[in-house]
Amino acid sequence: MIESIFTIIFVITVFIIGVISKKILYANEHVLSIESELKTFDDNFKAMESIDKIPDFKLGYGHIYSND
Repeated sequence: MIESIFTIIFVITVFIIGVISKKILYANEHVLSIESELKTFDDNFKAMESIDKIPDFKLGYGHIYSND
């Protein structure tokens, strides 16, 4: 009987430690990569907006925005 109680307490303790560890690991793991991707997206979007503001760019054969 006492073995069952200790086993149940051990399993519950390991389960709680696992849940807490998972929250901590997954909450902090992807923050830097997400921020990096958002910064890259914003930089690319700003570059596309600045290209759209230049009126003399035409579509050419070489690069998509050639100034020929």
